[in-house]
Amino acid sequence: MTLENISNIGEFLGGIGVLITLVYLGVQVRQNTLAQRSESRLNTIRTMTDWYTIGMQDPEIIRLLNDGFLQTTDLSREDRARFLWMMGSLSSRIEEIYSQHKVGLIEDNLWNKYRGILAVYIQNPVVAEWWASQAAPFSDDFREAIESTPEEFLNYDVNSLNTIHGTGMNIS
Repeated sequence: MTLENISNIGEFLGGIGVLITLVYLGVQVRQNTLAQRSESRLNTIRTMTDWYTIGMQDPEIIRLLNDGFLQTTDLSREDRARFLWMMGSLSSRIEEIYSQHKVGLIEDNLWNKYRGILAVYIQNPVVAEWWASQAAPFSDDFREAIESTPEEFLNYDVNSLNTIHGTGMNIS
């Protein structure tokens, strides 16, 4: 066996080692991506659950949201301000979901559900005025994504908030 043959065998084995390393790294990257997506979805659920918990812990918040959506002209200055702070909080949470979606960590169907909800909410006269004023520091691309929400995602019925009070359904 010549030195050249030994060199060729070494090169061949080195190439196999590089190939095995690349396959291993590919598997690791894929597993890491799946773990990041799972973590992002879990964080989205936690973020929104925290927002819902606010209402659960304070019946006044539920009244405020209900009045803000269903009795917009009768809001006091204080209630209007509190209602808009709640909408700002929700919008910020949805922008967080948008950011995760942009980098591929949140799937389209989840993003589109929250996008549709916020797009419906900003049709409320009080929220629309606040949104148009750009009082909250949302990114331009997030604003564009919400404002260009396709019609098929605008299926959230704000009147369903009445079900929270038990007036939206006839329960026997």
